[in-house]
Parts: sequence; structure tokens; C-alpha cells
Amino acid sequence: MKWVCALLVLAGLATSPTAAAPLVFSDEPSAARDTAERLMEAELGEDIDSAYITAAEIDIDFDGTPEVFAFADWTYFCGSAGCVPRLYTKTDAGWTEIEFGTDSFINSGPAMWSLDPEPVNGHVVFVLTTAEFAMHFDWMRNGYMERAD
Repeated sequence: MKWVCALLVLAGLATSPTAAAPLVFSDEPSAARDTAERLMEAELGEDIDSAYITAAEIDIDFDGTPEVFAFADWTYFCGSAGCVPRLYTKTDAGWTEIEFGTDSFINSGPAMWSLDPEPVNGHVVFVLTTAEFAMHFDWMRNGYMERAD
């Protein structure tokens, strides 16, 4: 299964400003999944079976360089209420994690994430949707924070 670059998805929704664009994750071998696996293993300090990692590639700031948004269905990254994602960006010094205000998530998994078609502060807006609520995450200085509505 191939994942779709979020810019192409956003471009396809340009005529529907209220529709959220899906984020398409894949557990198939890819540069994004390999990057996520390597960085998550470094954080954890042990190997993770790559079959448990899903990743989506997205250019969050429209600079032409994609970032990696990833989940690991692994105890360290998940709890009884779901998994906390990781967002990585490539810098001159290598890959680094971008702060993502996710400490309060409940029932979070890849299928629950989408993108708002309207950028904020020059970056894409992530949307977490559950049966009970939807949370928007906007770019604030050097990371994402939950929107205070």
C-alpha cells in the first residue's frame, strides 16, 4: 500500500474548505517508515518490530521537504487509551522530533488523524477526531499545540 503526500490531498480539497483531508499511513517499507523506526528505537533504547510502525509523509510547512508523522503500536508509545504520535523533521544536523502537544490524547491512532484544509501560521493543521470530539493542533513557534476554542 502506498501513502499519499498530504499536499496532493490538500490540493484536491481546495474547493471544499470545510472538509478535512485524510492522512494516509502505511506500514509498508518506505523511507518515512524506516526513519520513524530508527528514531523510535533510539528513543526507546531497543528494537521495535517494523510491522508495528505506521508512517505518513507530509510537508507541514510547505517548504518542499516532507516531515514524518508516525505511530508505533508498542507499549512504550501506547497506553490503554491509544498511542501518542511522533512528528519528525529533517534538519542540517539530522532528524529531530517536533514538539506535538499530545499528552492528553485519548483513543489516538492513525485512522483518527486528518488535516484541516486551512493552514495556520504557515503550517498544516492536524485534526484528531473521535466519536466524542475533534481537536485541532496549530503550529505555535516551534511545535504544535492544541487549539484553545
